[in-house]
Amino acid sequence: MIEGIDPREASWVAEKLFHSAIADGHLTSDDLKDPHRAIKKLQTLVKVGDFELTFVIDHRGSLLDLALEYMKATKYELSVLFFATFFEHSINHVIDASLKRKNFGNDVAKGLIRACAIRDKFGWVLELLSLPSFNAAHRKTIERVAEERNQFAHYKWTGFKEPKAADLSLLASAKKAATYARTYESRLIYNGNKTRINKLFPAKSPKSRKPV
Repeated sequence: MIEGIDPREASWVAEKLFHSAIADGHLTSDDLKDPHRAIKKLQTLVKVGDFELTFVIDHRGSLLDLALEYMKATKYELSVLFFATFFEHSINHVIDASLKRKNFGNDVAKGLIRACAIRDKFGWVLELLSLPSFNAAHRKTIERVAEERNQFAHYKWTGFKEPKAADLSLLASAKKAATYARTYESRLIYNGNKTRINKLFPAKSPKSRKPV
């Protein structure tokens, strides 16, 4: 262990590097079958310079925590806001990883992500990248959540409306869609090995901030 670095923080950093290496295609599902082999390969990649260190903070855990907390508190608009942001972060990660595995540069990934609406990202963009189609029912839910988010984010001062049963039903569907989105990503990027990675690195970063 490096002197002066908290073991929990070191484990957290290593976990993020693992996720980055897998998403970019530097580590494969076969590598993960032997954790020690995977760790050794990652160390070699970093040592010889074949792996560009990219440290990216994944906010999705915090976003989903907040969406669910506001859902429980029946704060509809805020729950929708965080659900929609979670979905956008998730599909952006899938698109970015897919393009990097196809050896496209960061500019291409950023350009495509910025140019496309969330409806496009869950639709024709996946087809363009030869990725599996997203469940139609969950895709429809995500599109509705995005529309509701936009109404709140671009508020027109048209008056307050009490959340209706249909609104709360949308949040329940969003929760199911979030579970599906995680499974979709795990199957696509990690080939079902995400849980195995998490077991390698039990130490976690500080807990998500809760709503006040």
